Amino acid sequence: MKRSLESFWKTTKRIFRENRRVLLLIWSVSPFWVIYSCVVQVYEGIYPIFNNYTTKLMIDSVTSSLEQNKIQPSVYVCLSLIILFTVLLHMILAVKNYIDVSCIDRINLNINSRIMQKIAQKPYYHFESPKEMDRIERVRGQGSGKCIEQFSYSCSLLFYDLIFGAGTLFIMLRVSWLLSILFVVVIAVRYIMNMKIARYNHTNDKKLTNIRRKIGYLFNMAATVVFAKELKTFSTFDWVNKRYEDFCQRYNIAHKRYIRKSLPVGFGSSVASTALYIVGYYIIISKGIINGDSVGTVIFYTSSLSLFSSFLETLIDHVTAIYGSSLYTSDLFELLDESYGSTASKHSAMESFQKISVENVSFTYPGTDRTILKDVNLEINHGESVCVVGRNGMGKSTLVKLLLGLYTPDQGSIRIDGREISALRSEGVLYASATFQDYAKYSFTLKENIAFENDIPDEEIKKILFEVDFSRKELDDLPNGLQTFMNREYDEDGVVLSEGQWQRIAVARALCRNVPLVVLDEPTSNLDPVSEEKIYNVINENRGSRTVIMVSHRLSGAMNADKIVVVDDGRVAGVGSHQELMEDCGIYRKMFQIQRGRYLRKDKR
Repeated sequence: MKRSLESFWKTTKRIFRENRRVLLLIWSVSPFWVIYSCVVQVYEGIYPIFNNYTTKLMIDSVTSSLEQNKIQPSVYVCLSLIILFTVLLHMILAVKNYIDVSCIDRINLNINSRIMQKIAQKPYYHFESPKEMDRIERVRGQGSGKCIEQFSYSCSLLFYDLIFGAGTLFIMLRVSWLLSILFVVVIAVRYIMNMKIARYNHTNDKKLTNIRRKIGYLFNMAATVVFAKELKTFSTFDWVNKRYEDFCQRYNIAHKRYIRKSLPVGFGSSVASTALYIVGYYIIISKGIINGDSVGTVIFYTSSLSLFSSFLETLIDHVTAIYGSSLYTSDLFELLDESYGSTASKHSAMESFQKISVENVSFTYPGTDRTILKDVNLEINHGESVCVVGRNGMGKSTLVKLLLGLYTPDQGSIRIDGREISALRSEGVLYASATFQDYAKYSFTLKENIAFENDIPDEEIKKILFEVDFSRKELDDLPNGLQTFMNREYDEDGVVLSEGQWQRIAVARALCRNVPLVVLDEPTSNLDPVSEEKIYNVINENRGSRTVIMVSHRLSGAMNADKIVVVDDGRVAGVGSHQELMEDCGIYRKMFQIQRGRYLRKDKR
């Protein structure tokens, strides 16, 4: 019992605390909506009691008029009041609907913007964690809506329920205090059960988040152009659809399981309420006959009984909804309260550096046991062209992610001119740009794909595109030049590019940044040999002003690098020029001979 009371008190304090935060959050965006919503709830709380009482007066006036065979003036007064207050209610609600549309949209936008900003601050490894992605999905899908829902129900509880409840309770106590207590007991039991069900539902909903995310992914596969070619070519839609149906069935079974929890509670509450209704009607009619009450008075009390029962049902629904919403807003506020160290609000580009030092770096991906990098030591000097080579899964791309500050080493340090990379990033210092293997394809204009918000002249962007072998003819073929939308999500006249064209745009995006370090992770994997050679030439031309780090499987590109870094089994197996590694590094020599033999065999054909 003590533990239950402590849990109840702890939960109540949390709900009050989160209600306050929700109120402050919404107030900061639209105080007018908050005030107007409260005024509407006050009027809605008064209206049913007033309407019930004026209806009683009108019935009594009509009865008197029928007895005297003459319409009493009070009939017109009562009818006018009923019409006036009803019309006023509809006017207030109509205005509220209009205000809701504009204000709620603005509140949603503001809260979602805060969510996006906080998600953008998250460390990169969060985006590779299924648990974190499930939490992000819950906040993204429920956060702003649950905030508005929690405020709306709290507002109803504070104003509508208190005013409406106090009025109907006062009337019901005059009918029967025992009956009033029995109604409260029935609803209290339902409240306790509803709280348990809400907690149970939220727990299961968290478990179902992962399944919902998979369902969404599979549905997007069927509706996204990225997968359309392969689904049609390999005729794999039926296989994807079967997996989709299996997940949907699993979700449906689990969903029905916890929905069934509420059925006995609802049924039992309905039976108990119906029984109390019958008892209440009997008491009211009996008292009316004994006391010689008017027809209007009897109808007034029976209507008040219905209103009181409705109030208790609504009260429980509101409290349960507030509790249920608070479980989701807890996720939201946990996200908004997360701190990832100091993050700069403004960014500045580093002009130059002398040396990057990788010292005794070891790294294991969060949530795994396998050490990817082991005691790596490396120095990269200003203006060097460095090529990182090695077999798949040996740690090349991981080393690049560490150099970019996407991950922090478990051991050791990475410094630029003696300063930790993590410190530079927290201060908003931009020191690098990059092209990744899984480069992004933004459905924006061609110019925006390269420059984003940066004010870069069109001629400069065209120059970079031409340097990466995006030909003048390819540019002229675009209907709106640099202002042509890529893909068709934004514009039906958008252009769908080839993978090779996209990769050249991704390289151009990295090269157009005014930063001293350019990282290219497999920058030529989708390019033909001519385009590949041109991009390598562009990279070499930038050696004087920038340091270029390139990850590549093609050792033909590595031959022209100032420094080649061979990574094998998470360690640096060799560092040097092509000639030095051919003499001193057996792993590199073997890789080069295999690739050279492949090209020689092709030439003989």
